[in-house]
Amino acid sequence: MIKKLKNKIFLISFISLSTIIIGAIIIFAILNYHNTINTALLMINRMSDGGGPKGEPMHKPEEIIKFNIDGIYNIKIENGQIIENENEQEIDEEIKEYALKINKKRKDSGIIGKYVYRIRKRGENTYNITFMENEDAIAHANFILVFSSITCVIAIIRNIYRF
Repeated sequence: MIKKLKNKIFLISFISLSTIIIGAIIIFAILNYHNTINTALLMINRMSDGGGPKGEPMHKPEEIIKFNIDGIYNIKIENGQIIENENEQEIDEEIKEYALKINKKRKDSGIIGKYVYRIRKRGENTYNITFMENEDAIAHANFILVFSSITCVIAIIRNIYRF
């Protein structure tokens, strides 16, 4: 009887501690993921807004800074149509499709495919969408989340069968 009670107390303690540890690891992985995305969005803001002090734009909202950096794409959309590529870069159809989807959603920023994006209103029915290729950072953040979860599950299963 005492041995059964001892085993039940141990099992309850083990499950409680395991839940806390798994929760902490998952929270860490989620925070890492959000930090990765927020860093990319900060870089996009600096490039698309001119990067003034304390996040203030260095130019008028209707002005667009032209830059030509690999992996960064600027697209201007007016009345639901792509009008021009602000940087005069070669932009593939995938990015153009993403730009039209994002324009319909009108979500300020986010991830689509392997790109982090920021959308800015530049005039009535005119939007500028800046894309930044961020495949490696997104893949790394996803790897940390998956690896942490698998490690936790293996550790719990190992400890359950150990006792």
